[in-house]
Amino acid sequence: MTPGLTLKFLRNNVQSANMFALVSLEGINTDEFFSHNFSNGLAYPNMNLELQVLFEKFTQASNCPLMVGGSELALYDFDGKKYDEPKFPFQLIFKPLVKIGNCSYNEGTLRNLFTSANLQNQTIIEV
Repeated sequence: MTPGLTLKFLRNNVQSANMFALVSLEGINTDEFFSHNFSNGLAYPNMNLELQVLFEKFTQASNCPLMVGGSELALYDFDGKKYDEPKFPFQLIFKPLVKIGNCSYNEGTLRNLFTSANLQNQTIIEV
């Protein structure tokens, strides 16, 4: 399993900003989705053939295929006002604060993940 996060930040008068984070390209050896930290910057994986193909595909779109920058996220405030000199971190680490147990992903599991694990009104990830 290769857990990942996608965050969408809605803003007025400009396009939304997106942030993506993974544990690694190699995946993890557990069914616990929140067992590892997520990041927008990954370490270089041990390259087997499948990862080499994926890595080469990523390099078609970026010279930094293991990083997702945060500049677009910091370029505008939530009202669409543009910052002249946006400030943003080089890397974000998303640290899970909860465990949800075994995740056997079948239809509906992801849709009901947080409600079925009684995670409503809880902080689930620390940045």
